[in-house]
Amino acid sequence: MKWKEEGIVTRKQLVGYLNGLAGQLLARNLTVDEQQVVVPDTELRYTLKYKEEGPVGTLSLKVEWGEEPEAEEAEEEGPEQEGDEN
Repeated sequence: MKWKEEGIVTRKQLVGYLNGLAGQLLARNLTVDEQQVVVPDTELRYTLKYKEEGPVGTLSLKVEWGEEPEAEEAEEEGPEQEGDEN
């Protein structure tokens, strides 16, 4: 399932929002669109991404954990080729 929250704020308000998110994450009280977020005490991978094109830009934070075995297996095997029966 996927949930997301969106908003329009000033930079100062965004900093306050991010600080609040950090506190909620630490207290295990983080919710997204009223859905409880359970972040495990395991190894977490994060990506901080910045893109700017003229007056338009994006800043994204992504946090991941666990593995998706089906997706990884498909990538490792690669596409099947016809005629490779041997």
